[in-house]
Amino acid sequence: MRAGAAALALALLFFANAAPSPDFSGVWKLQSPRLHYSEVWTITQSGNAIHIRMVIQDDQLGDRTLDFQAALDGKEHRQTVIGTPASVKAAWLGDALSLEIKRQVRPDLLLHNKRILRFANDGKRIHSQTTRLSPPPPHDRTEIFEKQ
Repeated sequence: MRAGAAALALALLFFANAAPSPDFSGVWKLQSPRLHYSEVWTITQSGNAIHIRMVIQDDQLGDRTLDFQAALDGKEHRQTVIGTPASVKAAWLGDALSLEIKRQVRPDLLLHNKRILRFANDGKRIHSQTTRLSPPPPHDRTEIFEKQ
């Protein structure tokens, strides 16, 4: 009986790890409560890599385009974004994508966000559980992106 249970557990573990990861590729627009704020992500996911281009229109902090790339390996990938140092970590957590972005906007200002992205049941929305880690204090919020 114990051998059968162990074999079943191994089989379940194998099939859980073999399940394909979701593909977030596409154009996604943030549902924002702010009237003069828009954020559109274009995501290209290929194999074990992801490329995210964020086009942000913001009446308070100005318009900007952020362009990030990373392997989906959970390691920090350093890059330059809008002429400033940045890094991205991306990894799978089951059917969710963990995305951690740090960007040194100014010498005295580090922006650090961590997101857990999951598809909604219909596949036409991404739910993001977002934690702003810096600037302090930490702040949690839920964001919803709709497929365009």
